[in-house]
Amino acid sequence: MQRRVIFTLFVINCRVVQGQLEWNDFTNNFATDLAPLITLFGEQVTKQFLSESLTIWDNIIFAMAPLGLLTAVVSVIRVCGSASLRAFIGRAQEGPGVAEIELLSCTSETTAEIYNEGGIARVFGEPQILEVVVVKPKANSNNFEYDGGNDGPRITMLWDAIFQGVEKAAYHQTSSSGVPLNIDEIERVSRYHRPNLSLNAGIVRLPKSVTYLAAAIGIALQSGVLVFAALTVYVYPDSFVTAGFGGEDRPAETYTFALTLVGTVFVTFGLFLCAFLIEQSSTEVRFRRNNTVEGKIYWIQPGGQKIGDQVFGSYIGSFSGPEYIVSTKSPHRNENFLWIAVTCSMLGFVAQFVGLRGMHASVTLAQIGATLVMAIIRAMLRTKRLDKSGDVISSLAVPGLDLDSPNQHPLIKDPKLLHGHELDLFTMQVHGITGVFVSADPESHFQRAMQIETGGKRNVGKLLLDARSRLAEYTGLPGVSRGRKKTLDPLETFFWDDLKVRDTAHKLQSAIEATFDIISKTRPLITGSLPREEDDWSFNLTTTDEQGGVNTWKVNFQHGKGASTAYKVPRGPQQLESVLGLWALTLTGFDAEQYHAFSFSLRNSRTRDSLRAVYATEVDGQEEGKFAQALLSRWVKGRFNLQHEEMTRKNRGYLSKWSGRQGAEHHVFGMPVSPADGHTLRVSFVHTDNSVLQMCSQDIFMLFLRSLLQTARGIGGKTTIRKGANEDDLGFENSTVEEIAESFEKAQLGSKEDAYLCIFTVLMDLRLIPGPSDIVSAVLDDLSVQDIHRRLSEVEDLLLSAIKYPGIIGAQEEATLTALGELYIASAKELNSDISRFGFEGLIKTLGLYGSSRIIHQYAWIGLQIDIQTGTSVYKGRIMKTGLNIKALHELMSSPQNIIKMTKSNSYRLLKYLEQTTLDINGQDELGMTALSWAARTGNYKVAKWLLNNNAMTEIQDVDMRTPLSYAAESGLHKIVKALVEPKTLNINAPSVKGQKTALMFAAENGHALSVRHLLQNVEVDVRAVDKDGNNALLLAAAGGHVGVIGQLKLDYATANKQLRTALHLASVGGFERAVDKLLIGIVGSGGNIDAADDDGHTALHLAAKGGHEKVVRLLLIQGAGCNIKNHNGQTALFLSLQSGSGYERVVRLLLSNNCDLSLRTNEGKTIIEEAEEKGLLRLRDMVLDEQNKRRLAM
Repeated sequence: MQRRVIFTLFVINCRVVQGQLEWNDFTNNFATDLAPLITLFGEQVTKQFLSESLTIWDNIIFAMAPLGLLTAVVSVIRVCGSASLRAFIGRAQEGPGVAEIELLSCTSETTAEIYNEGGIARVFGEPQILEVVVVKPKANSNNFEYDGGNDGPRITMLWDAIFQGVEKAAYHQTSSSGVPLNIDEIERVSRYHRPNLSLNAGIVRLPKSVTYLAAAIGIALQSGVLVFAALTVYVYPDSFVTAGFGGEDRPAETYTFALTLVGTVFVTFGLFLCAFLIEQSSTEVRFRRNNTVEGKIYWIQPGGQKIGDQVFGSYIGSFSGPEYIVSTKSPHRNENFLWIAVTCSMLGFVAQFVGLRGMHASVTLAQIGATLVMAIIRAMLRTKRLDKSGDVISSLAVPGLDLDSPNQHPLIKDPKLLHGHELDLFTMQVHGITGVFVSADPESHFQRAMQIETGGKRNVGKLLLDARSRLAEYTGLPGVSRGRKKTLDPLETFFWDDLKVRDTAHKLQSAIEATFDIISKTRPLITGSLPREEDDWSFNLTTTDEQGGVNTWKVNFQHGKGASTAYKVPRGPQQLESVLGLWALTLTGFDAEQYHAFSFSLRNSRTRDSLRAVYATEVDGQEEGKFAQALLSRWVKGRFNLQHEEMTRKNRGYLSKWSGRQGAEHHVFGMPVSPADGHTLRVSFVHTDNSVLQMCSQDIFMLFLRSLLQTARGIGGKTTIRKGANEDDLGFENSTVEEIAESFEKAQLGSKEDAYLCIFTVLMDLRLIPGPSDIVSAVLDDLSVQDIHRRLSEVEDLLLSAIKYPGIIGAQEEATLTALGELYIASAKELNSDISRFGFEGLIKTLGLYGSSRIIHQYAWIGLQIDIQTGTSVYKGRIMKTGLNIKALHELMSSPQNIIKMTKSNSYRLLKYLEQTTLDINGQDELGMTALSWAARTGNYKVAKWLLNNNAMTEIQDVDMRTPLSYAAESGLHKIVKALVEPKTLNINAPSVKGQKTALMFAAENGHALSVRHLLQNVEVDVRAVDKDGNNALLLAAAGGHVGVIGQLKLDYATANKQLRTALHLASVGGFERAVDKLLIGIVGSGGNIDAADDDGHTALHLAAKGGHEKVVRLLLIQGAGCNIKNHNGQTALFLSLQSGSGYERVVRLLLSNNCDLSLRTNEGKTIIEEAEEKGLLRLRDMVLDEQNKRRLAM
């Protein structure tokens, strides 16, 4: 037993001696000597933790058992140091943006954050990324208002949702400590910030309890190391001996602990100060979500943008957390704290190093262990990065398919498909829509805007376009030049000018405006008046939702007039971009074969095989279809390859595909959408390789053209034989069509061939292809060409077919027979025997086919007279055999009523021939109108001139007391007007009965400047005469914005009508900028009053603001118009600017910038803020509140 005890004590003694020897060896080890230096290193992890630190607890965690001391010291000097200090660390020439990117959490003018391949990258420059808030009410919450009173999601800029006085905003602002900030602080840190992706989406924030626990562990570890060090020195010195200089073992010196303690405290305090100073270099404002609404913040990043040498992809992310953080760079610096931080850190490290060097090796290992543990904890706090649940694109799913992996979605497989359509996808996702398709509204034409009935349901189509238009405004306002210096306005800090859909929308707008100006020249052919400011046109928008529902919505497209008579679309770029983007994204991704439902195909931005339909007819109407195709070929042959095929419609949800004989399915642009599934049509089409986006833009152009011409009787212009046409083919062209095609090509909406396709598709559908008389006139203009006989035969065949199918060409049988008669008579009178024979043979043949037609008998009678006059009477017998009643025909031809009918039908050659007979050309019809009056009214200059040459009476009045001069002035036949006023025998001032308008008034009202000039040359003209409403010629010209007429009428601009409205009032109502400018020059120059009020108390500024005419409002304000003048209802111009359904933001902004009084009340006691709230115009109300706050701060 004793031996066992002795042996045990010996072993224990040996182990202790061996342990002491091992610790001594470890203490003298070189690695142990360098172990404290580990605190100096860890550059990247240190930078990452510092850049993402937001609270004092983060700073404490960083300072406990620290890593990266040198990096922290250098970093705080880079961020907060002066130029001298930065020079000391070799960073004298470093820009502030470099340190911001690496070390701060904020964004600024030079730094930003952008999504990059599953993470967040901090970059220099101005990446394109939009930050918006989508707000919806909670299911049981009544404490919410939507913009404009609609019931769809409200999309607004973050700034609008937070700051501009929104009482029921989605988020409320507080400081980091939860204390509300004042307006100045909020504006400084959040108004112009760039999205902070890393703080809100890049890192998944852990609960605060985790942060507190990590800080507690850090404090415990660092304190534990110091306690352990004290124990080795003061409590168990003999158990923790160190090797002395002589090799002997001895306890650690007490001073080593003091150095370790002081050094560790200094290092901890110094690094805490470093982290604190870096964290304080950025200001974080926290926004807490309103519990009464469901608010989500979204970030939208267009793909394909290049920053430096790197190209970034698309991103649509959302944030629905309870607290949103905005971080901006703080301007405050504290040099004293910086010196303390640097000094404590460096001196503390030296003291700690020396102290640890003299202590037992276990203390060093304990410090290293604590450092490693804290390094792991700090890394774990930042490990959970981007939350995939907020990534809209990565969470996409194909409707109707059970996919094993979300990555099977084609947009994820080929992200380039989405480039340029991020705003469109976002809009559709927010509204729960999976597809959008645009089609024609058969009833659409320019008319006064009306409320669209939706059967009690919300108009999702309108909501979609309004939301997408708002996004278009946020990313680039219309009318902003690309080289313009950006102003610090929340709506003017994002410019996505390189979007293809945006560029295409601007091209489409240019083509639309130019086309309107061209068509407006044919005003006599348009039923009614030209579009007014309040008019619109419509189209159908079909949507599918996430539940598979399919709905079609009628959507109004707003428009208006700009300067002079030029057509302008106030929100044109946004509206056009919205329709184009949503539709093109849908069509680009459609692939019925792969998904058997709506999906996004793995193809580029072109359809597999795009087709443009020009004309379609029923299969059982084959002959009619052949004639339509033959007619169309005369206009398009040689311009493109027109093909014909039977196609069957195959519906895929809401989208139509057409299958041809070979079974291949195509999306056919321009096709009707009414036929049911399985319906077969015979289609004339053209293959095209245009992109889907370009095809969509051309289809929308066609919708506009269709609406514009819906009530037209023709397109005007002159029809001629097409130059350069194949010698074997007879082709036509029309000057109006050519002008539209040239403007189409000039706008870069497509090639001229594309323009012809679009134009003729519409003209064929509306039956507005130039008619038989135009075709005949084109051929008869040149009968000397070599192949004229063949051309005459081709035209004859065309017109005879047109009689069989009058609906194709849009002409009734009588009109076509009249054109044929003109063709035959002109040919019969030719000396060329072949041509003459064609004319007579044609008359005889047509008499046999249409012997019951009175009009063809009339032309046959003239043909008979021509044959008799030649002295040969070759065809007399054959003509007489048709049963012509010569006597009855002679009496009929000479009757006044028939002369008028010939005039109305433009039977010029009949009239021309009849001048050799005794005619009563002054007869009147049931309206009291003579042939001359009808010629003037219809704008038929050739017939009017012929009647004047045959001494037609010019002073005969109809039942409305109107003379031919009155009609000529209205139609703009200035040469006829000149001929009528020169004799000075007419009563030039005779008014009409209905409107009490004189010829001068009609010319002024319609803007016919040349006619006005000729009328004014007659000294008897009364320029002061007024109509039944008290309008003189000047007032009527001003109401139409006719600057050329206004300049000729030297009248008092203060003259008012019965409503007390002056020319300035009327021009302002119509928004005619040039007219208003000219009138203002005259009024101001003569000392007149530009604030004259009408009988409702409205000034010109009132009316311009009410109509939303921004440019006119600006002109009036520049000339000193009073913006605080009230009308009889106590409303100023600012109140009236809210009168439209959605308000006119630009006008409101303009009036606010002119310091209009915001405290004024209406007669009902309402302020402008209360008025905006009552109308549901929350955005405009917030603009006013914002201006009110600014003025209060400026006082």
